[in-house]
Amino acid sequence: NNFETAADIDMIMTALGYEAFNLFGNSAGTLIAQHVMRAYPQRLRCVILSSPVPLGEPAFQSMVVDGIQMFHKVMALFAADTEFAAAHPDLENRFLRLLDELNVKPVTLSITDPATGQPHNLALNGDRLAQWLFQRMFFNPRFPIELGKIISGDYEPLRQGGAGFFPMRTFSYGLGNSIMLTEPVDRSAKPVEIPSSCEGFAKAVAGGGFGPEFMKRLGAVWKVERLTPYAEESLLCDVPTLILCGELDPVCPPRYAEIIRRRLAKAHVVVFPGIAHSPIDAGTVPIKM
Repeated sequence: NNFETAADIDMIMTALGYEAFNLFGNSAGTLIAQHVMRAYPQRLRCVILSSPVPLGEPAFQSMVVDGIQMFHKVMALFAADTEFAAAHPDLENRFLRLLDELNVKPVTLSITDPATGQPHNLALNGDRLAQWLFQRMFFNPRFPIELGKIISGDYEPLRQGGAGFFPMRTFSYGLGNSIMLTEPVDRSAKPVEIPSSCEGFAKAVAGGGFGPEFMKRLGAVWKVERLTPYAEESLLCDVPTLILCGELDPVCPPRYAEIIRRRLAKAHVVVFPGIAHSPIDAGTVPIKM
C-alpha cells in the first residue's frame, strides 16, 4: 500500500545517504507523495504534485460527474467554433445517441494489439466506445475532432488509439487494485444525478477502471484491508509544494488541487489552460517550472 511505499522511500533515501530530498509525484503517485509529506516532512526540501488526488478523500468518488462535466465543457468549446460547428452540427447529442444505438446493435471492428501486432475482432458497443473516449479525454483535449469522424462512420481513431481495448502488459492490475482499495475509495457507488441524455455515458464510466461501480464490485471480491485511521487522515504540512494541474482534466480536476492547497502552508497551484491530465507530459513549460 502507499503507506508502506512511503516508508520504503524514507528508508531508501537514508540508505543512499540523503538527509533531505525533493519529491515528485504524478496522478496516483501524488497519493504516495502526500503520504511521505505527512509521515516524513522533515526529510523533504520541496514537493511537486502533478494532477494530484487529495489524500484522505474517497478516491475518484466523483469521477462520473467530473467526467461528464469535462465532456460538456470541451464539447462546448468546440461548438463555439463556427467552422467546426458547421462541419459537425449537434455533435454532442449525436454522439450520445450513437452510444445508445451501439448498445442495441454493436459493430465489429478489426483492432490491432500494439503489443503483439496481432489483429482482433472487437464487438464495439456503446459502453466500450464510452470507456474508450473517457480514456482519450485524459490526454487528448481535442477529442471532438475524433468524435466527428466516428459519428460519420470513420472508426479509424479507434484503430489508431486501440491500445485501450487491450490489457496493459506493463501494469500489475493486482497490485494496482490492492493499493487503490486500501485508500479511502467510495465502495458504496451511491447513485448520482446525471442528465438523461448522458445516462449511457455515465454508466459506462462508472463501470470502467477505477470507476465507482467498478470499485464497488472489485471490493466485494478483491479482499483488501483498509489503511489505519491515521493513514487516512487529511494532509496538513508546511513543506514548499508546487501543484500542477490541467484545466481540462476529467479525473483529477483543478478543484482537487485547491483542496490540497488549502491544507498546506506553502503551496502554489498552476493551472495549464487547454491541457487535460498529467501536465508534466504536455510540453516543456511544466518541466521548466
